[in-house]
Amino acid sequence: MKHRFLGGLVLATLVIAGVADVRSQTQARRAPAAFDTARLGRIADRVDEAIAAGQTPGAVVMVGRAGRVAYGRAFGNRSIEPTVEPMTLDTIFDLASLTKVVATTTSVM
Repeated sequence: MKHRFLGGLVLATLVIAGVADVRSQTQARRAPAAFDTARLGRIADRVDEAIAAGQTPGAVVMVGRAGRVAYGRAFGNRSIEPTVEPMTLDTIFDLASLTKVVATTTSVM
């Protein structure tokens, strides 16, 4: 169950990025809208809740638009056994198990 949440978070991020890319192609001439910082601040609450509930040991969240990062933060730990290691913004995630899901989702979109 712990890995399912993290995998879902990564998949959701990839899907949102794909939708954002399609939107950017259709709205290339428009200036990007500003992000609501209050709404971005709620991301930390949700991720912290998931960590506290034991759904995931940690996560990295990056939100961007128009080539700029509007929000980037590492939460929790990337390793809990054999030693605890904190999550960092440059933590590398293995997405091999999501290849079929990502490819199928992208092709359906």
